[in-house]
Amino acid sequence: MRTSAPSLFPVPTRDTVSPANQALFDALLKGVGMVPNLYATFAHSETALGAYLALQGRKTLLDAFVLWTIHPTLRLRLSASNLLARDYETGGSVAGAGELETARTTLRTSVLWQVRMEMKL
Repeated sequence: MRTSAPSLFPVPTRDTVSPANQALFDALLKGVGMVPNLYATFAHSETALGAYLALQGRKTLLDAFVLWTIHPTLRLRLSASNLLARDYETGGSVAGAGELETARTTLRTSVLWQVRMEMKL
């Protein structure tokens, strides 16, 4: 008979976490369809999972393309990536020795246009 080794870090389930973390589990289940083990492990703490999810900012992208068929073996594709061109922001804080150091970075983004000629051989 084969048994599994005990886990060094037991992964909590929805029923074993606080009500605040249960709400976060529900949101993850609704949005992602599952609760990854890393996220569930953060739920050992009352505030770690919420803080981690707050740091996981979303960046919404919009891409589009138009395809013209010039000939059955020749097509022209015009595509645009990152049409919203929103800035990408990151940040972090480190606390220690009675001081708090915060860093924030903003990276500008732009729309990427491409024109491609596609030929069938």
